[in-house]
Amino acid sequence: IWAYMQDVGSRNTASVFGWGNMWGNLGAAVISQVIPYVLKRWDTNHDWHEVFLVMASGFLVAAIASLGLNATEPVERE
Repeated sequence: IWAYMQDVGSRNTASVFGWGNMWGNLGAAVISQVIPYVLKRWDTNHDWHEVFLVMASGFLVAAIASLGLNATEPVERE
């Protein structure tokens, strides 16, 4: 992801990194609320497998979303 942000950011690389960092921080804030809910609601044997499945699902969604990225197209056209 770091190379992608540098490729598409060109002279706006700092803004692109800030945008990516904002979404990472939002995800961290949300998942900190989701994990206790998942543990309380679905983890009956206290093995954390359900949390792993939630995290794996998130990575799968991110992987599918990344298929639409085009590193040859900059954020700002010159």
